[in-house]
Amino acid sequence: MTRGIATARRVNGIRGFSLIELLIVVSLLGILAAIVIPRFSDASTEARAVSVSRQLQILRQTIERYRIVHDGTVPPGVADGTGWDELLADGFLMTPPANPLRASAHGVAAGPANPGDPSGAAISDGWYWSTARARLYAIDDAGMVLAE
Repeated sequence: MTRGIATARRVNGIRGFSLIELLIVVSLLGILAAIVIPRFSDASTEARAVSVSRQLQILRQTIERYRIVHDGTVPPGVADGTGWDELLADGFLMTPPANPLRASAHGVAAGPANPGDPSGAAISDGWYWSTARARLYAIDDAGMVLAE
């Protein structure tokens, strides 16, 4: 009798998996995917935040180098929110910097807002020059000035 059951599972001499075995494997794969996928989405958000922080640090250093060369004056395009023209023309920047938090926006806005305030910037603006603090900040996708 036992021999009859073993031969019933064989089809053309090849042993297969039962439906229950397949369901268990598929459910385990689903559970593993539910655990792993959120970790990857958090990693991409964190990577964008680190990228913006690094770009902001480089831009602040670039503006400071410009100020050293030009007797302490801030690049006029940055100070009035019209752009990066002086930094590009003098070779301090190769291309306008993109902000990954704002769909790679390149522009710069200027005004008295502080971190945490609405920037009032256009969608093309990814950076914000605070005239009150004489410091460059990033703008997030909601249009808020980020602290760091």
